[in-house]
Amino acid sequence: MWLQNSRFMASSKSSANSSRLGAGTEIGPYKIEKVLGHGGMGTVYMANQLSLNRPVALKVLRKKRLEKEGAVEKFLKEARMTAKLNHPNLVAVHDAGQDERTDLVYYTMTFVDGPNLRSLVSRKGVLDIKPAVEILKGVCAGLGHAHQLNFVHRDLKPDNVILMRDGNRPLITDLGLATDRITTQQLNSRKRFSLIGTPEYSAPEQLRNPHKATPASDIFSAGCCFYFMLTGREAFDGETLLDLIINVATEDPPELDGLPELAQNIISHFMAKDASDRPQNGDEAVALLNEITAGKIGMQTGSDDAESGGRRRRTRRRRRR
Repeated sequence: MWLQNSRFMASSKSSANSSRLGAGTEIGPYKIEKVLGHGGMGTVYMANQLSLNRPVALKVLRKKRLEKEGAVEKFLKEARMTAKLNHPNLVAVHDAGQDERTDLVYYTMTFVDGPNLRSLVSRKGVLDIKPAVEILKGVCAGLGHAHQLNFVHRDLKPDNVILMRDGNRPLITDLGLATDRITTQQLNSRKRFSLIGTPEYSAPEQLRNPHKATPASDIFSAGCCFYFMLTGREAFDGETLLDLIINVATEDPPELDGLPELAQNIISHFMAKDASDRPQNGDEAVALLNEITAGKIGMQTGSDDAESGGRRRRTRRRRRR
């Protein structure tokens, strides 16, 4: 399960730590230098590409996943597909393979010498509205390119948005590989519970059925990241995983009244519970952000009936033209 919440990851963290590879370990044509991060799927290292003597980000699939039928083939296939993406707001995938000596499977990405959103906010505090909006625009632009090529991230969160040190240009990482992060539990003979992504940043429809996540689900996650930039906290919480999922599906993020009106306006569109009330992909999200910041579109509010909700959506579409 790809969760970064300590309440749900205690056992996973200990196993991930035990599977880390030490500095100097060689995998394929790469030599590991240090750990950059880890999750349920694998560990990301800063490594040296020996043939070119340049740093890369090397992601190694966890050993226990090698035992899962079809996992290696799927991992490598999706890494190669992701390598087709080419956008200034997406971290590029360069190489993928399997080490002949250890059988470990890996792929490499451009190494970005900058913090991710979580570490940036942790060190420097919450962002002002203007830079937060610009980062959100960059994230949505990157998503737009990916969505055009039928990619859905499914695990967009502050940890997966890296900022260039020479400015606030965001780069999305780990895109297109989230389909292998589905954890399924059999509840009884008829019902199964599946989860993909990080619940605090997942759209309601993705939590209900992860296989039906759409580009609009990524827009909800982008809205959650925007909220985190401005508040330093997740938009949703809960004492248990079930509480958290219910809150995502039914509650509004706390402290909205304390945010600037511009921020509330953006959140009302990006984090709408109904996927049809959000921008349907990254390109629509960028266009909507431009209209909101220009004062052309106001706050989206809830509705008690489907008909008025439909009128609201049609009105918003007309304003975009």
